[in-house]
Amino acid sequence: MVDSPTLSLLYTANLGGQLAALPPLYTQLKALRALFAPALLLDLGGACAPEVWHCAATEGRSMLVALDGLGYTAANAAGLSPASRAKLIEQTALGLVGDSHTYIHGACLFALTPTVGDGHLCVLLTPSVQTQCDGHTLWLETVSSGQIGVVTLVFGAEVSIQSREIHSIPLHTPPDPTIAGMVDFIEAEARFYQRKGQS
Repeated sequence: MVDSPTLSLLYTANLGGQLAALPPLYTQLKALRALFAPALLLDLGGACAPEVWHCAATEGRSMLVALDGLGYTAANAAGLSPASRAKLIEQTALGLVGDSHTYIHGACLFALTPTVGDGHLCVLLTPSVQTQCDGHTLWLETVSSGQIGVVTLVFGAEVSIQSREIHSIPLHTPPDPTIAGMVDFIEAEARFYQRKGQS
């Protein structure tokens, strides 16, 4: 008997504009991706916070650019203005999921509310109380900024959950130097927009 294909979803939420947390986050994501391949990276929202200077200067684009640099497939981009969405579409390959925007990648359709997906599994990028799948829609349990959720799916006659875990990022996780350099670039760009007084 041939095993049904599996896919793991690694996800974050509530990053709150913490650019400094991204280099160690990426170190941990790389380790988890090696354990759970094949895997997609997702964000359930709250990546930016309006009170954080670079989020305010870029209308929330800074963290979404960072998530794209980390190799994320899709992110909850609710509240993104049409102008900011257009800029990000030009700059990134990240699937920007909003109230009226879904994103399809492989067997998954990413949305904020349950959506019929023409044979695709609807993966909700809106945090939920618990992780569950009814065969057509997947809800993901929310995580805090220092955690990574991991859900492994089995694609058979119906989609089912093989495993679900929440990993805390160890306190002394070494930062990835490439991502540290990317963070410096994003901050420099945000300062440029801040000086211009526009985004």
